[in-house]
Amino acid sequence: MKKILFLTGALFLLSTFSPAGWAQGPAAGPPTTRLAPGYVQEITIIGKISREADDYVIVGQQPREIYFIRNPNPQILDRLAQSGQTVRIRARIILGDSVAIQRINGKPYPAERESKPKEKKGKSGREVGAGSS
Repeated sequence: MKKILFLTGALFLLSTFSPAGWAQGPAAGPPTTRLAPGYVQEITIIGKISREADDYVIVGQQPREIYFIRNPNPQILDRLAQSGQTVRIRARIILGDSVAIQRINGKPYPAERESKPKEKKGKSGREVGAGSS
């Protein structure tokens, strides 16, 4: 029995450490996927926007999953959450189920905000209503 065990161990060691074993190369299998530097995974989600506590989420219908929005724009998202309408969202996956929205229904996000009205200035160049010193 000891002889068989010894021979099996010796055969294992010879096959492992012999040059013939090294020449075989790596085991065949599916190729490994390596992401190029700067690679961004994008996803299209069809679903509804919802507000949960302090977070905005996408309740996905396609794919059926919940995604956390990591670049919220309350002006846009509140309106969509209240309307309950289904939207098509193009987003970047940040990590796991966290996404950064890029487009909603084909429109860039965050949508261009309305420009603030310019402050009126008096003749002296100071803002009207500014405290005097």
